[in-house]
Amino acid sequence: MVVIKKPLTSAQFLKEKKKRSKSELAKFWTIKNDKLLVEYATLHQKAWGKIAALFSNSLVTPKIVKDRFQNKFDKSIRRARFSPDEDKIIIDIY
Repeated sequence: MVVIKKPLTSAQFLKEKKKRSKSELAKFWTIKNDKLLVEYATLHQKAWGKIAALFSNSLVTPKIVKDRFQNKFDKSIRRARFSPDEDKIIIDIY
């Protein structure tokens, strides 16, 4: 007996593609590639298009490179918890 799979709708296809690409991208970001990203960002002054082109992986886009750098390595972004004073300011404003 032959089982015929029902074709995916375009929404289902995109969802599957996104799920697959996320896991592939997670495997791509190794310590070596993270070090290269920091080096390239310094060398190319955060020209994300140029940096993405230096990685030989079609999943790596300028947006992905920029997000990875800003979320993991950008020293200008403070990642600490808010201080009690900052909490008070936020509560007073909202």
